[in-house]
Amino acid sequence: MNDEEDEALILIEDTCIPLELREHAARFKTIVRYAGFYGANIVLFAEDGEVIDICSLTN
Repeated sequence: MNDEEDEALILIEDTCIPLELREHAARFKTIVRYAGFYGANIVLFAEDGEVIDICSLTN
């Protein structure tokens, strides 16, 4: 992750992250710490910056 990406990351526990997304993140063996919103995509990151998943919310 570079400095520009760090500015866009939100802690996964933050209540602004939809509950559906937090529940999805909790299913992974590797602990998800951050979510980044990039257009329609949501990227889930581990503490060390490893990308865990790329997803999107649908209605």
